[in-house]
Amino acid sequence: MFGLALLLARRAGSAWEWFDTCLRTMALGIALLSFASVVNLAVATTASRRGSTAFVAVHLALLLVADVSMAVYFTRKALRLGMPLSIAVILWVGVLNGTFALLLVLP
Repeated sequence: MFGLALLLARRAGSAWEWFDTCLRTMALGIALLSFASVVNLAVATTASRRGSTAFVAVHLALLLVADVSMAVYFTRKALRLGMPLSIAVILWVGVLNGTFALLLVLP
């Protein structure tokens, strides 16, 4: 969904440049979420004694950091490729995060 919306919204840059931007953005996300997995394991071993609130809070914070980091990286690259900031943010928040949010609430 995001890739199609991105290709339709782009005004400059080749499809290959946009593919590269998306792959590099995903690589950043994978690196951050790999680190987050290690942190989650560490917190999970101690959270059982303190309750699950600590685990949920750390998990959500790590997801937020990963999402914001990828959004910043993507929007900066999109700006360099000639996409207006508003379109890049709408694509990230509305299309990518919006689709994810819909998948979370659908039965």
